[in-house]
Amino acid sequence: MLARSLKFQPLIRLFITLAFLFIQFNAGSQSLEEIKSAAGKDQWEKARSGIDRWLSDATNAKNPEGWYLKSLILFKIVSNKESRALAPAGQRESFDAYKKYLDLLAAQKKEIPADHEILFGLYFNEVDRANHEFQYKNYAEALQGFLEVEEMEQYMLKKGLQYQDFRFPAFDTQLYVNIAAAAASAGREDLALDYYRKIADQKIAGKGFDGIYRYLVDRFDKKGDRSTRDK
Repeated sequence: MLARSLKFQPLIRLFITLAFLFIQFNAGSQSLEEIKSAAGKDQWEKARSGIDRWLSDATNAKNPEGWYLKSLILFKIVSNKESRALAPAGQRESFDAYKKYLDLLAAQKKEIPADHEILFGLYFNEVDRANHEFQYKNYAEALQGFLEVEEMEQYMLKKGLQYQDFRFPAFDTQLYVNIAAAAASAGREDLALDYYRKIADQKIAGKGFDGIYRYLVDRFDKKGDRSTRDK
């Protein structure tokens, strides 16, 4: 009897291990539904900590849905003044999570959705924040915001992403004006010159743009760069 019992011990251990893995798998799947439920009830702190735990599992981290859910949760948090403090870096984290979601879809040859509401929502949130900072003369913060807007815009342009019928222009003149103005006001003349030159190199003209050319001529004249000034 003892020999027979010893013979079956490895098999019993295997069954216990398999049963444990099965329980863990189901618990992971169930927890994702619980996270969705918490988000649906506006329990953002619970939803955020839950999705971070869920994605910390290596297997779960390969699931695009998890990254989409993380991006959505963080987007909802930063879009609400009452919950924004829960995720001070939520804007960036949501953007990075959405990029991870798209990368996994592409790697797994899954269909890429036609609309990208979260990304465009993050974009316009950051535009509003940067404009607000500029209005209140927080120029360094405004500059950081506008540069992040540019990063998101360039990413979406490169990927050919859209929301409904909206797409970004290939050359966003207004954004470059905003970056240059914030840079100049923040004492970053080098950066202001770079972005005003982007506009000048496109030979963009019209009401209000003469000031940009005067700014460039004046600054390059002071630098002694006559060739660029004359151009």
